[in-house]
Amino acid sequence: MEKKHWIRNSIILLILFFFILFLYSFLIEPHLLKTKEIKIVDSHVTDGFHGLKIVHLSDIHYGRSILEKDLKRIQKEVNRLKPDLIFFTGDLFEHGISITEEQKKSLTDFLKGMNAEIGKYAISGEDDYGRSDYSIILENGDFVLLDEKYDSIYNEKNEVLFLAGMSTTSNGTKNAKDKTKPIFDYLNSLEPQTNEKGEVIHNPNKPSYSILLMHEADSIQEIDYSKFQLVLAGHSHLGQVRLPFIGGIYYPNGSKNFKNGEYLLEETKLYISPGLGTTRYPIRFLNIPQINFYRLTNH
Repeated sequence: MEKKHWIRNSIILLILFFFILFLYSFLIEPHLLKTKEIKIVDSHVTDGFHGLKIVHLSDIHYGRSILEKDLKRIQKEVNRLKPDLIFFTGDLFEHGISITEEQKKSLTDFLKGMNAEIGKYAISGEDDYGRSDYSIILENGDFVLLDEKYDSIYNEKNEVLFLAGMSTTSNGTKNAKDKTKPIFDYLNSLEPQTNEKGEVIHNPNKPSYSILLMHEADSIQEIDYSKFQLVLAGHSHLGQVRLPFIGGIYYPNGSKNFKNGEYLLEETKLYISPGLGTTRYPIRFLNIPQINFYRLTNH
């Protein structure tokens, strides 16, 4: 009889334990927030860009688990960090969730209220791609949409920081090689040239440090990533639900080959954001919504 009671009590405790874990992963963890500070040491970082501060946000999926109060918390934390640059690597929206004009205004205010000394840039995730309201919200929020585009930032010493962006390769869009062709054509045009006298002519617009924004990390395998010292991606949520000794339990297409947050590919550093929101199911476990905060240094 005592054995039956023990078994019954053990089952009840086990059910209670998993019920508490479910409530935590559904009601608590998706609304937490942490900042991970990462020091990036690279000899390509010139003295003029030494100490540059970058905030990397990704995968908000507004309307699933991220709501108005969460946006305000994120905005406050970003402004506390006082970044020079803010990068958003896609999926502001959540597939299948319609948002009202009032909610669009909330997203605009959220983006506009984040301050960056130099600029704010974004690319499209698969849930943003082709939506006209995405580009409107970004523009009104003072973000530059960098899909298949590039920009050069010059400091007082005329040193060049090169920024490029590639939109999602999901949903039947062009592949990564085709999308980035204009970017690589421009970078190749900046390579040193030899004149008729055999003298090597260096282009003053050639960047000393280059950053690429992409949504799906797997796309990096389709391009010559050696042109970039830093690549930032999102999409995977690092599995969203992570288990001890196992890691993430689900990775969408486009994130099958890079399942962790940091990689060194020869001399190129790849960082994948775990994201801020949730997709498919509004749960997170052992994977708190995170802001990546990078400091570029040369020593």
